[in-house]
Amino acid sequence: MFAEVAAAVIQGLAWITLGWLLVRLGVALVNALGRVHLPPAPGGAQRTISVLIPARNEARLIGGLLQRVLAMGPAVMEVLVYDDGSTDATWEIVSRMQGEDPRLRGIRGGPLPGGWLGKNHACHHLAREARGDYLLFLDADVIPGPTLARDLIDRAVSRNLDLLSLFPVQVMESQGERRIVSLMNWILLSLLPLPAVARSRRPSLAAANGQCMLFAAETYRHNTWHALVRQEAVEDIQIARSMKRRGYRIETLLSDGQIACRMYTGYDEALQGFARNIHHYFGGNYWTMALFGILTTTGPFWALAFMGWMGFGAYLAGALMLRWVTAHTSRQPASKQVLWHPLLHLGMLQVMMKAWNSGRKGSLLWKGRTLGEGLNGNP
Repeated sequence: MFAEVAAAVIQGLAWITLGWLLVRLGVALVNALGRVHLPPAPGGAQRTISVLIPARNEARLIGGLLQRVLAMGPAVMEVLVYDDGSTDATWEIVSRMQGEDPRLRGIRGGPLPGGWLGKNHACHHLAREARGDYLLFLDADVIPGPTLARDLIDRAVSRNLDLLSLFPVQVMESQGERRIVSLMNWILLSLLPLPAVARSRRPSLAAANGQCMLFAAETYRHNTWHALVRQEAVEDIQIARSMKRRGYRIETLLSDGQIACRMYTGYDEALQGFARNIHHYFGGNYWTMALFGILTTTGPFWALAFMGWMGFGAYLAGALMLRWVTAHTSRQPASKQVLWHPLLHLGMLQVMMKAWNSGRKGSLLWKGRTLGEGLNGNP
């Protein structure tokens, strides 16, 4: 009797994990075959952009970013930088550069008020100062190309979008970065069919990336989106879901080279960064995150126990194909990610363990602040 029950359990788990893998592979193929990259603009829509950059301790990056943004052409009517209590030379660099181009203006922030997270407060303040037809929020670590503003405006105008968000091409220069950063698109492109973000009205089928978010200014001013999510650590996804609930038109695409980003410069920094928010890929639920980690880790062994080495091989082939498809769609070296699959999977488990152990206790630090600092009224 026990042997029969055990066999039934193994069979059930094998089919569940294989089925889950096939579902994710199907979603990844939808994204690979769909038009999910920002196309180049065929013309030049006559609209203006305010580029808004929240910055905290970004002296290493802010100068190069501002040079690239100001080089995007006349569509950029102004560039506003909010210095969020930097303790390095960020403010000095912005102050010097604003004397070189009248479109650039720095805003020096004060103490973080209670009830706000730092980035959300900075973005809210920036939007209040902006005058453009569209508001483009960029993180300080992105690397925009010369056509970014033109391509974004053309897409937003032609599709009558209230929000257009891009996932930049991720730059990974060290082995530690590759172990962690590739995790983002591997999960995203296997769980969310990006064409559904624009076509479906379901808030659950919403996504955005705070590294690059373009808002129609009139819509933003009417709703003050960052004020509505002032306490949300993953404000981009929450804004996208709120906009869908209210019937606004949004779209999320992948960069086709218009913007890149080197999010982190090593393993420890990447681990800390992804542990802040990986559970939000799973609806903000740590248990769902843990279940995903368990299923993707144990799947090949359940297939082996039920179907032997043929089942193990089939599962492994599907997992490697999934890795190849998501890497290729992300404009990453797909063959290398296939070869590194075990190491990349181990990196995912390490991020999840870090998130579980410290994120749920509120002990994660980021840029000198405890995640959630300011919510209790103390700056």
